[in-house]
Amino acid sequence: MGEIWLRCGAPKRLFLEGAERDEQLTDDWTRTRDLGYLDSEGELHLFDRAADAVTVDGELVSTIHTEAALYECPGVQQAAVLGVPVAGTDRVELAAVLVLADDDLPAVREALAERLEPHQIPTRFQLVDALPRGVMGKVLKHQLRTQLTDS
Repeated sequence: MGEIWLRCGAPKRLFLEGAERDEQLTDDWTRTRDLGYLDSEGELHLFDRAADAVTVDGELVSTIHTEAALYECPGVQQAAVLGVPVAGTDRVELAAVLVLADDDLPAVREALAERLEPHQIPTRFQLVDALPRGVMGKVLKHQLRTQLTDS
């Protein structure tokens, strides 16, 4: 498992300036800020965005994987998974923010227990009417993290 860097013959089109641009470009390599790994056949597998992966009890957890499992659960219409600092400690807990059709959170927890390892299951759940999204439709996890940290 490691951070993914790319190099190709095409011209680079980055919309960054200054130090941030220099950090992204190193000797024709472009930093993606994604985590992934190569399997035994040389296939690249995306694990998660580096900023979104969460270490829980010493295990690296892919929020993408946990979100995918949530979308397989009954009643889940929208889901976001993120790491949230535990007050007064250096620990991070896995939190899920959900939009549910029927508010049956126990059914979601039960379904997750069948699909995921214990360290991949969020310990904190918050139900909302809608997830905050940016202009491109991406879930604003930084906004959710602030809401969860403040509550």
